Amino acid sequence: MKRACVLLLTLCLCGCSAVYSTGPFGEKPWNIEREIAEWEGTWIYPDGALTVAVTDGSSGLLKVAWVEKKGGNDLKFESVDVSLREAGGWAFASMKEKEQPGQDQYLWARIKMSK
Repeated sequence: MKRACVLLLTLCLCGCSAVYSTGPFGEKPWNIEREIAEWEGTWIYPDGALTVAVTDGSSGLLKVAWVEKKGGNDLKFESVDVSLREAGGWAFASMKEKEQPGQDQYLWARIKMSK
């Protein structure tokens, strides 16, 4: 499962072609209340690390944070809110893109649980 989420977040943060929706993608929130321990923690991947905290398990809401190198040697803390939703037996993760005046844009991707 952690690999799938790291892959999703890597694609969302570094992908070339983005797919957007006007709200979090999926029909209903994915209740992860019973799986909080599997979601929370620091996930290491080849390009760095992500720290994930569940902010509302019953609504499938996460906070994902990382440190990014900006310019020369400057380091900047970054974070994003992620909404987990489901539709038709599939699971999706969505995150709001940077503020766009007058329109909301959510980057989303299908995710699959794997252990």
